[in-house]
Amino acid sequence: MTQLARDDESIGRILAEWEAREVEVVTDYAEQLDLALDPINVDMLVAVVRGLRHAVCAIERPMALARAHATLAHALALMPRTASPRSDGDLTLF
Repeated sequence: MTQLARDDESIGRILAEWEAREVEVVTDYAEQLDLALDPINVDMLVAVVRGLRHAVCAIERPMALARAHATLAHALALMPRTASPRSDGDLTLF
């Protein structure tokens, strides 16, 4: 699709809208998990999601959905969490 979008403006617009919505969904999901949402972390998470989608949808030897879920869970576990005030006034990362 990306290659087609380079040559066809109408496909490019559709793909751009799709990708913008994808970033919104990933950002909303990251917020629910209290992940740090600086631009690099959002970009990294979006890249993981896009890569996993490509792997799962591969024509030859597609990645099993269970493995994709496990890979995403691992990537999410490695991402930094947001700082949250504790009751004693200290900050902790969780």
